Amino acid sequence: MTPRRRLADALRTAVGLAAVGDFDDAAAARAAALVEDLNASLAAAARHAAPPPFTAAGFFDGEFRTTTSPVTGVCNPLAPPLHIGNVDGAAGAPREVAGQVSFGKAYEGVPNCVHGGVIAQTLDELLGASNQAAGTVGMTVQMTVRYRKPTPAGVPLRLEARCTRRDGRKLHSWAAIRHGEDITAEAEGVFIEVTPQQFEAIARACTPQAGTPGAA
Repeated sequence: MTPRRRLADALRTAVGLAAVGDFDDAAAARAAALVEDLNASLAAAARHAAPPPFTAAGFFDGEFRTTTSPVTGVCNPLAPPLHIGNVDGAAGAPREVAGQVSFGKAYEGVPNCVHGGVIAQTLDELLGASNQAAGTVGMTVQMTVRYRKPTPAGVPLRLEARCTRRDGRKLHSWAAIRHGEDITAEAEGVFIEVTPQQFEAIARACTPQAGTPGAA
């Protein structure tokens, strides 16, 4: 395990404990002080004052999805993370996506059930991954989610997705979350294919300018 992944795993555990732990004020204050010291240490050790400029190469080859994505990135402590990979589809069909995840307490909505917004985020990521498995990348235009049953937290869940058809630049995809053999939630999405050059232009246009509230 790389040091960055070890750090993310430790922070992910801390987030889960902070979300649901029943601490007294003294314990919470001690933990807050430790985290504040950690933040100062990480900020001082960072090699860049701000993230390096975005390039589409890492996104298109899947590096972003496996490292820093807020859903599947093993180095992002916000990610559960989902573990997904490509599998062969039916004869003549594009490759599909399959995987698994278990959501901790920090991702609950109704107690013991995964939050509906987390489910939607997960399905959006799966839809995008299925497009990538089919050899292209797009941005979400529309996504319809059907919540069929409560999705339990803290148990293994199966994930699946496939790009179902293409209409010019429009990509149509389907994804589902399963508990056992039951589909708990599924989604259909429409994406617009985007080139590497277009992705880089979008990233530049959305980069906060110096002096903008919230900019680094």
